[in-house]
Amino acid sequence: MDGQPVKESVNGIELLDITGYKIGIFHGHGQGKSMPERAYDRFKDELYQEQGFMLNPGSPTNKRKERWYSFLLLELSEKEIHAQLKFYLP
Repeated sequence: MDGQPVKESVNGIELLDITGYKIGIFHGHGQGKSMPERAYDRFKDELYQEQGFMLNPGSPTNKRKERWYSFLLLELSEKEIHAQLKFYLP
């Protein structure tokens, strides 16, 4: 889990509108359901009325049980979406 300074500097939930795309950002904390289920429940009314999908970028600061650290590079234009999941070891 992230320390208090990180939690205070990052909003746990955001809904952005960029280049006509709605993007929900969800930090994933919670209990009782999986992170994808919690994200879906939070954004289902705003994002899933049309085509929607979820991407989990992992973590650039804590690989948890994964083999690598990771982050998502998302490029948006009016015609295309390019998503790259980047993996690395320091």
